[in-house]
Amino acid sequence: MRYQIKIEDVKKDDILYKTSSSKKLFMKGDYCKSNNKYFAEDYDDISSGAYFKKGKIVFVDYDEIYEEKGLISIYYVVSHGSDCDGMRSSRIYNFSTKNEAEIFQEEQSIASDGLRFTTCNTLSGAIKYLD
Repeated sequence: MRYQIKIEDVKKDDILYKTSSSKKLFMKGDYCKSNNKYFAEDYDDISSGAYFKKGKIVFVDYDEIYEEKGLISIYYVVSHGSDCDGMRSSRIYNFSTKNEAEIFQEEQSIASDGLRFTTCNTLSGAIKYLD
């Protein structure tokens, strides 16, 4: 899953994507003072690359350091409780946006046969619902 982050917060030499669904990989380089932009070279063609203005939203794969520093936001939906047959169950799902998490929670709550769904913005908050 890819997460939104500002270009200036991406670690040097880390892989990034221009969009959440792009296939082309870039590797973040240094800030170019003459262009006033960050440069990222094309991962498959080092003679090619792209410039990104400060503040530009790019996408990265999950990195615990980004989450610890609050640079990416992860939203959790926890299913917990007993279904209509009395079977206890719990599971954590993660999403990159609050909207995705809320839509999932709403859809699952409607289709649920007794499980409860809760949205949390921290993993520790989500874990307390596990059985």
